[in-house]
Amino acid sequence: MPAGYTRQDTTGALANGNPIDADLFNNEYNAIESSMNASSGHNHDGTTGGGATINKVGPSNELEVDSSAIFPKVNNLVDNGKTGLRWKDGYFAGNLTTDDLSLSGEVKTDLIPDTDDTRDLGSSSKKWKDIHISGTLAADKPITQTQTDLNATGGTLAIDFSLSNHFKVAISAATTFSFTNLTVGQYGHIIIVQNGTGGYSFTLPTAAKTPVNGATIVQSTGANEISVIGYYIMSSTQVLTNYIGDFA
Repeated sequence: MPAGYTRQDTTGALANGNPIDADLFNNEYNAIESSMNASSGHNHDGTTGGGATINKVGPSNELEVDSSAIFPKVNNLVDNGKTGLRWKDGYFAGNLTTDDLSLSGEVKTDLIPDTDDTRDLGSSSKKWKDIHISGTLAADKPITQTQTDLNATGGTLAIDFSLSNHFKVAISAATTFSFTNLTVGQYGHIIIVQNGTGGYSFTLPTAAKTPVNGATIVQSTGANEISVIGYYIMSSTQVLTNYIGDFA
């Protein structure tokens, strides 16, 4: 059992007006020294002689401890380490829960979900920007691409290639197309849908290059007709295009 400090004078000999006896002081000092012994002295383990357990630490008791957790005295108060003074390694057998996660280093292990075909990477409203892969992209299901719907009502219509790979243009007046935000290697389709009246043509920008030495496109503009322009962005000034009209 740990040796805590117990007052040695139990008779009241150490009192004002009494003779000074060195033995009395030596007994008290020896008891104090024994209680501070690194091996056998009091250790705050909650036992008799060991002293009460230490459950709160910090200038204002900011950190608390119980039998199952270490926690701050109020929510969102105490940091674990500082910018210039950091812990070395952390080992956890359970879950690590956080509101936000910011990594300044590199991920050196595989990222594997806890169950198959359940977890998403991003969401419909918060998407990752670019993915850089040097190996194989394997998917059990077809990889779908988005389509942006546009209305060609005359004048100039900007087709912004940063929005998606595929575009559906509902045309209701003769319109000139312009291409913006071209990324080399991007490809997809521009679908032209005539309204119930039809007869509306489009004009491609100079960056659009057509087959057969730049042959003029013969457009199908009948009522409700559907045409498709396939494209491949080869450079900021060259978008290879191929037109197919009058889909039934």
